[in-house]
Amino acid sequence: MQKQCPRCGKSFNCLHDEDPLHCQCTKVKLTLAASLFIRHNFKDCLCGTCLRDINDNHHPYALYVHGFGSGAKSNSSRMVGDRVSGYEWLHPEMPLDPEEALKILNEHVAVFSPEMIIGTSMGGLLISRVTAPDAVKVVVNPALEMDRALRRMGYGKYDFFCEREDGVQQYVIDEPLVQRYAAFQKNHEILPGSQNFVLMSADDELLGHEMTKKNAALLAEYGFDVTFSDKFGHRLNEQSAKKIAEVLTQKA
Repeated sequence: MQKQCPRCGKSFNCLHDEDPLHCQCTKVKLTLAASLFIRHNFKDCLCGTCLRDINDNHHPYALYVHGFGSGAKSNSSRMVGDRVSGYEWLHPEMPLDPEEALKILNEHVAVFSPEMIIGTSMGGLLISRVTAPDAVKVVVNPALEMDRALRRMGYGKYDFFCEREDGVQQYVIDEPLVQRYAAFQKNHEILPGSQNFVLMSADDELLGHEMTKKNAALLAEYGFDVTFSDKFGHRLNEQSAKKIAEVLTQKA
């Protein structure tokens, strides 16, 4: 079938409906960033030249927000970047104080205008409050009640999961920190959006089954598309990173 490319205006032969295995679009292995950009900006097929041009040159910023007790040098950002391809990934290190962390994230959004924002655990709590209406947001096992999660972890001194850029290797969970999270959760509303997704573990060993269900129901009220999976636990790993890519490919 002859079609006119909606991007460049040139005519080309499209086999998508007649013989999809031999269509010119199957010869271009699109990154996820390019695929989502095309899906959101064009209603019909593009010619092979435009597909290759977008794939080679469209590398928007994306933001990954790590969980509590982690840092910018964690393996999580690498795992997400490997699966959610085609982006220039930013992974700022989050302070323990949620107000300071949210300020850093909003500054990154204002400067870089990321098209994708992904956060796990505490990072999910933070990006649910980040002002980024044009970005695709994915929250993974969000700790929306961090005060309760910290109490479950227990007061005391802990080692960070990875080497921190700020050089600090230990942190303390105490009642003042718990209260800062309680106040943050009360003072900052979850922000709705048209491209918000949540991926929840069906077997979250940190948050527990009841809190996981409660968080999923709350985010659904704000328009988040909810997916449950039994392939991983609370912390991000290769399986959950793979599932993030699957959810975005199918739903975004």
